[in-house]
Amino acid sequence: MELGLIGAVKDLFPEAEHRNCVRHMYQNFKQKHKGKALKDLVWNAARASNKVIFQKCMEALDQEDKAAREWFNNPERPFQSWTRALFRTNTKCDMLLNNLCESFNRYILDARDKAIITMLEMIKNKLMKRMYKKREWIAKSDSSICPKIVKKLNKISKEAIWFKTDYSGGPRVSVDGPGGVNIVDMKAKSCTCRRWELTGLPCPHAYACIIGNSERVEDYVDTFYTIETFKNVYSHYINPTNPEDHWPEVVDCGEAPIEEQVTVVQTDVVAAQGVDEVAIKGIEITRLSHTSKRGRLFKRKVMKEYIVEVQKKKKKKIGNHSKFSSISSSSSLTLLSAMSASSASSRKTLSKIACNRLQKELAEWQVNPPAGFKHKVTDNLQRWVIEVNGAPGTLYADETYNLQVDFPEHYPMEAPQVIFVPPAPLHPHIYSNGHICLGHGEDSCTSFEQFQFGTA
Repeated sequence: MELGLIGAVKDLFPEAEHRNCVRHMYQNFKQKHKGKALKDLVWNAARASNKVIFQKCMEALDQEDKAAREWFNNPERPFQSWTRALFRTNTKCDMLLNNLCESFNRYILDARDKAIITMLEMIKNKLMKRMYKKREWIAKSDSSICPKIVKKLNKISKEAIWFKTDYSGGPRVSVDGPGGVNIVDMKAKSCTCRRWELTGLPCPHAYACIIGNSERVEDYVDTFYTIETFKNVYSHYINPTNPEDHWPEVVDCGEAPIEEQVTVVQTDVVAAQGVDEVAIKGIEITRLSHTSKRGRLFKRKVMKEYIVEVQKKKKKKIGNHSKFSSISSSSSLTLLSAMSASSASSRKTLSKIACNRLQKELAEWQVNPPAGFKHKVTDNLQRWVIEVNGAPGTLYADETYNLQVDFPEHYPMEAPQVIFVPPAPLHPHIYSNGHICLGHGEDSCTSFEQFQFGTA
């Protein structure tokens, strides 16, 4: 079984076609191979709809820059993942970009930073409303083809006027015009250019043949685009659910925490975090708190190694280099005060809600950090530095990178800014200066990608 997201998709959806976003692929390409001539050749190769045109584009690229042509021989980016000439035709999709993913990501943007149940409820309500609106919208259409497809066909009709058709009396028609001669098979619904097979919509060559035969264009459009198919897709509905206070209570059957005699400490940091008790022990801090109104208890542990690191930093700052071998109740009080003091400068720009949230998430990171990530201890609560280890079995195995996370004043209502501290990893979504790419056009990318980095 392969590791990572690509491997998981292959295991769960073995028949799914994997494609690379050409925009992000080109961003990596142009780091070593710059120039408008190379850019045009790469995009022409990606847009080529049949193998003959694709081969000509790659030969032109080789003549322009052999090193640039060699860049595409990497098995991580096979040709069939980024050029239309080698795309499968059963999906009726010729997209070269990952705008579908980014559009959905934007659609759920306001729900992503919420707690898991709240997030799922928000997404469910969005989809419930969307499905209803789509059913109401399509019910008003009096065409057999979806309205947006009708607009595409109108655009194709304007291109079709430039082509001349020569009929043979059989299903195959010769079409001459810009770009040379193409052969259209009316029975197989195919064309030499492959655009008809790729999209399910008649290409300009096929459109000219259909009109020349005085036939209806709608009869040659794939069933994917009919009103009937659209209605079937949105024929299902999602029922609304009762609000949370009407949900049945769930009894926690887990083991109750073992009671021990501990020293209870109360500080302004503890109060700010909403913690009921902090048990100071020799090797760990155990925090007990209620996770909900139903009174379920959970335990979170902060490891001794982190406490020692913070304490050492504070002692070094005040010029005290004395050793300490154990953590007592009094030294723990000093530790908590140190954590409060270390974030004092951050509190000037962070709101109280943001401070409380970040202090809570920082403790949770020490208990259960995401696999491959490690928080580097600093005296700045508003800026985190995260050490990222490359996943085993990938191109980044045994590599270590640093992420810089800057939290805004009104976090978590506003997302943090996240960049890689150079040297950044080589990846289609990451620039050499560490900024993370996120855009919606072929040549546009934002300077960084904002996302919720803390826990829900």
